[in-house]
Amino acid sequence: MSLLLCWLFLNARQPRDDLITSQLGNSSTLTPATAKIKQMTEHIEEVFGLLPESVGCETAVKVALASMTAIVKKLNKTLTDLAVNCQLGYDVSIRLSERTNDYFTKLLRQWLVSDSVASHFVFDLGGFEFLLDTIGVGSDARRRKLSDEPLEEVKESEQAAKTIETFGA
Repeated sequence: MSLLLCWLFLNARQPRDDLITSQLGNSSTLTPATAKIKQMTEHIEEVFGLLPESVGCETAVKVALASMTAIVKKLNKTLTDLAVNCQLGYDVSIRLSERTNDYFTKLLRQWLVSDSVASHFVFDLGGFEFLLDTIGVGSDARRRKLSDEPLEEVKESEQAAKTIETFGA
């Protein structure tokens, strides 16, 4: 399952990939290889779409969610590291990020089939924190909290010193 998810995030062919992107027209995007990749994408999407309907689907979906969350975390970190080190072009990085986010939200929407699966995603896999970190809210809030704590201690000690000076004088 992990390999199929990785393949989907890295290689899938989406409808916007078939838009005319060059002066060559569609001939640059409609090759036999791209047709095969599109066909493979459709088959993998179909398999993942059937997952919630399978027998024992909650267990299968929980395993799929764990795999997907781990893969997306690693892929996001790798893309960021490669972009920071100028080892990956901006366009490729953006396309991979968009594709990953599109499939992540699409599969998450399909796979959250019950309260127990949602609970597993949120609490066991840290899904809520993952989503906040992905959109940049979680890490900023944590950084602010960590940086605010020493400031509050300094303010309290300054206030205590002023109080001592007032009563001591």
